[in-house]
Amino acid sequence: MSAAFISLFQVPSQSFSAGSMGFQVSFNLGFSMAFVSAFFIIFYVKERVCKAKHLQIVSGVEVVPFWLSALVWDLVFSLFPITGVIITFLGFQEDGFITSSELGKN
Repeated sequence: MSAAFISLFQVPSQSFSAGSMGFQVSFNLGFSMAFVSAFFIIFYVKERVCKAKHLQIVSGVEVVPFWLSALVWDLVFSLFPITGVIITFLGFQEDGFITSSELGKN
């Protein structure tokens, strides 16, 4: 193996010095985000089953306002989980999640 290939997978030793709290925070947030994303899909699955879009288009609603209202609804209600994640990051004070040098790490 070449030295360039091996250097891609080297991780600084200070990354593991904080213990497993960083892993626990990231794992639990990743697991919970799976449920949050499923929450946003429910509308589109129910719409497909009951054909609400077809009913609204037949009634005279244009396609753009239909999808624009769904987009605005999703954006507004995505602020709640985003705020919760930010509060969680600030509450645990893990350096890997709150410092700008770690967030922009290549």
